[in-house]
Amino acid sequence: MSSPSSRLPTTSPAAQHALRMSVLEPINPPLLTRLGEIADDRLVLDLACGIGEPTLAVARQYPGTRVLGIDMDEAALETARSRAVHERLGNVEFQTMSLEELELPDASVGAALSRLGLLLHGDQVAGARELARVLAPGAPFSLALWSAPDDNPYMRLGLMTLAHLIPSDQLPGIPPRFAPLGSSEIVEGWLTQAGMRTVHSELLHWRVCFPDFDAWWGYNTSAGPLNSLFASLDADDRRAAQARMMQFMDDSRTPSGEYEIESRCRLVWGVR
Repeated sequence: MSSPSSRLPTTSPAAQHALRMSVLEPINPPLLTRLGEIADDRLVLDLACGIGEPTLAVARQYPGTRVLGIDMDEAALETARSRAVHERLGNVEFQTMSLEELELPDASVGAALSRLGLLLHGDQVAGARELARVLAPGAPFSLALWSAPDDNPYMRLGLMTLAHLIPSDQLPGIPPRFAPLGSSEIVEGWLTQAGMRTVHSELLHWRVCFPDFDAWWGYNTSAGPLNSLFASLDADDRRAAQARMMQFMDDSRTPSGEYEIESRCRLVWGVR
């Protein structure tokens, strides 16, 4: 399954925020579509919601539902709350909560979703069990998962660049976390063993267009788990990193000088 390219703005501080949101925006429509229609008065749970997406998208689309976004990052949740207030969305709230210990009653959730959060962090089997526990019988779920490190261009290009400049024992052990997610059988097994009645999966491909290399560099180095490593580079190593990353991205450069970056994730959905 594929989605059209997203064209991103240049990199001012405000544009950086818009850019980071836009990179993942193409995931939202198919992620929500897999949930089907959600009846009013149902509780919809967004796991690992960050600064409020796709929580706010669900709240806009289904004003008759109650939407709860959870995350362990309180600063991100404060941003999400501010966005909800700004949009005057009264059917959404955000709480600090662990994915492995959901503070919700059994069978209390009418639909659940997660965009690149659930099953990536913490105990993956426990996360699947907790999702199944809180979902009501017959309730739908829809998850987007990074299926391999190479499917996430932030990780792929960032780690390739840093590998030439930072000792291997100082690089984060991120690829091993992705290894099980590369297997649809393992992921579907976690969910069916947790109690899901039906589980389906497919790969979603999309492209994001960056106007120039500086826009991509700002995106790849300004946030996320690689940010501190790029920040630790001295001036010479930083210049070397930029040159190496630009070389790695040659195949993504268009005749107009823009960069069209391919991404891929796995959509997993079904019914409790």
